[in-house]
Amino acid sequence: MVAERTISKGAERAVSDDEVAALEEQREYLLKSLDDLEQEYAAGDIDEVDYAELKDDYTARAAAMIRTIDARKARVASAAKGGSRRLLWLGGIVVIAVLAGIFIGQASGTRRAGEVGSGDIRASTRTLLIQADDALQNQRFEEAIELYDEVLEVEPSNVEAITYRAWVGYRMDPVAELALPGFEEAIAFEPDYSDARVFNAIVLLDDDQPIAAAEQLKAFDATEPPPFMQSLVDDRSLRENIMVALFGAEEPVPIDDTAFDVDEVVAVARSLAQFAAVNEAKALFDAVLVAEPDHVEAHTYAGWMLAQLWNTPELTTDLDDSEVDDLLESAFGFLDTALEIDPTYPDALVYRAFFRRATDDPQGAAADLNVFNELTDQPPQLVGLIEQFDLAEVLEETS
Repeated sequence: MVAERTISKGAERAVSDDEVAALEEQREYLLKSLDDLEQEYAAGDIDEVDYAELKDDYTARAAAMIRTIDARKARVASAAKGGSRRLLWLGGIVVIAVLAGIFIGQASGTRRAGEVGSGDIRASTRTLLIQADDALQNQRFEEAIELYDEVLEVEPSNVEAITYRAWVGYRMDPVAELALPGFEEAIAFEPDYSDARVFNAIVLLDDDQPIAAAEQLKAFDATEPPPFMQSLVDDRSLRENIMVALFGAEEPVPIDDTAFDVDEVVAVARSLAQFAAVNEAKALFDAVLVAEPDHVEAHTYAGWMLAQLWNTPELTTDLDDSEVDDLLESAFGFLDTALEIDPTYPDALVYRAFFRRATDDPQGAAADLNVFNELTDQPPQLVGLIEQFDLAEVLEETS
């Protein structure tokens, strides 16, 4: 009988492992779908309404999927440890009896999402949450809300149910005033619950409250969120969208009046520049330079972005000759200012050298490259860039 029981448990674990693997495949599919959706939207193959609806759907389904995976993994681990727990129970029954009051008192202040004082209640709420996640993944929104309601009848402070009930409700009827109280309630119960912070930020941004959305996103960062939730923030470009709403508005909000600092804004501006979102990136760089006029990195990368734009004719077809000349002047203006602030800033030296060569100024390019070559600290990525595009040949041309 013992051998049969062992084989049975092993078989159950194998099935559970297969289930988890299948769920993880679905998760990867959803994340890939988010990436594909972003590319379709960027290419103009899908309109903004469909894009927003599909993105919300994929986001919610992916979040629900990861919770299902976590629950299945926890169940497998719990089953594997079941035998040892029973031995501990038999050997420690007297100690448990003595300390029960202490543990109950402490547990009330240390529970997290889905946890309650009774094992039976926790099992029932977790089962309901898994069912709700399945309903959410398959867009059975009304069923999901009913299941979250059942959880809350048993455990009114379950932050997962509170959060996802509010989010599903918002998906069905996007009225911020109806959803925001749910997120606020969940955060009041558990300030470090990252899901509530993210959904709160999304709804606040949709409701034209970017300052409040930024505060929620910063609070999310402070929770040390799991990689999956961070991926959701990145896939939705939530940080970028909040910053553009703040600093790309007709009347930009000063950085000091937001939860962001200048270095964060520069990092996002550089990311936007890499994706050719020039206007948005320029707005962020400008906001940084208003807050900190001598920010050498902002000057450098604003100049480099405009230099690359000038040097890419297919991106300037809508500009007349005078506008192209202005672009050239602005690019050099930013790079020159960066090197006035810090004459040995390596990024500015290398980028201006490239730009000078592109504008038929090999002597100027060689001068910048010579200063860079004398630096004791040469960033490897810049050295690689010089080698990749044979920038050092300007030294030979001018020698």
